[in-house]
Amino acid sequence: MNEPFPYDVFLSHSAKDKAVVRPLAERLRQDGLKVWFDEWVLKPGDSIPAKIEDGLEHSRVLVLCMSAQAFGSDWAQLEAGTFRFRDPLNRERRFIPLRLDDAPIKGSLAQFHYINWLPADREQENAKLLEACRQPKTWPQSPENAGLPKHLEPALPNPPVSSEHDFVGKHRLELAEEVLARFYQAREIIESARSPAYFAGECASRKAAADESPKEKRIRDDAFVVLDRLNRNSETFSRIQVLRYRFMAQFGAGAVAPFDELKSILNRLFVSAHQWVVLSEVNERNFTNPQSLQEHRVRIEKHEGVLWGTEGDDPICRGLEKAIGGIEQLCRPHLSRTG
Repeated sequence: MNEPFPYDVFLSHSAKDKAVVRPLAERLRQDGLKVWFDEWVLKPGDSIPAKIEDGLEHSRVLVLCMSAQAFGSDWAQLEAGTFRFRDPLNRERRFIPLRLDDAPIKGSLAQFHYINWLPADREQENAKLLEACRQPKTWPQSPENAGLPKHLEPALPNPPVSSEHDFVGKHRLELAEEVLARFYQAREIIESARSPAYFAGECASRKAAADESPKEKRIRDDAFVVLDRLNRNSETFSRIQVLRYRFMAQFGAGAVAPFDELKSILNRLFVSAHQWVVLSEVNERNFTNPQSLQEHRVRIEKHEGVLWGTEGDDPICRGLEKAIGGIEQLCRPHLSRTG
């Protein structure tokens, strides 16, 4: 984050919230921020997925506008964009939740401190929003872990004991056992989430748009199931990322590679779910060039391979093997000493 970003803020929102988000974008721009807002950036003929990807890549922070509309049919696409901006505890503060109405906050987002953008609160909250966009690492002013559920709070340092050597050995053993078990659990969750078979009831919590076609519903349901299965197990992934810092303290900074690999796998799944939905809903009749159509289909197949695997080289399976192999190599020597 040392290099300047072309955009200060990417506004992620439901198209149905334009009446609220448009004045917000204007206000941020008047306050001197460079804002990525689709109405200002997208031009006729632009590839919408490509422009959105470019905007996400080149924005310093993402403001997610949460509302009943956003938590509806647009949710899978909106949430996918947030994962490149936040680690599970959002320590860098590059992800800013903005609440537009009183709709219940979904899943893992409930753990994050948000800014109220209800009509009665906007004037008072505007200063917070500006600070969050300009200086993400200093916002919010409250202690870093304030408001986190207990199971997400980083462990406090243990008090001194009489035998430091015995304590360190025992502590490493317990930590290695938990981390290894959590990685095995994460692998099972990801493998299960990627299963293409699902029950109709798994889609019940997704609110379909009134104008969804049968094809759009099938596409969105397919992607939703993968993301929902992962979100239902978000506590496991959050716990792994909390353990990451304790693991670094005990095993060295170089021991984080398996944690980074696992985080990368989750990011790929969420981004591919978003891209697969967007690309799959494109009408192929719009392609007049056979080569462009073929390239479009190849992109779809690439994201399908990430979501559900392929008969050949499976990037997610390969990544899981790398993460599990790495964490086993670090943990096994300490577990084998307990005879």
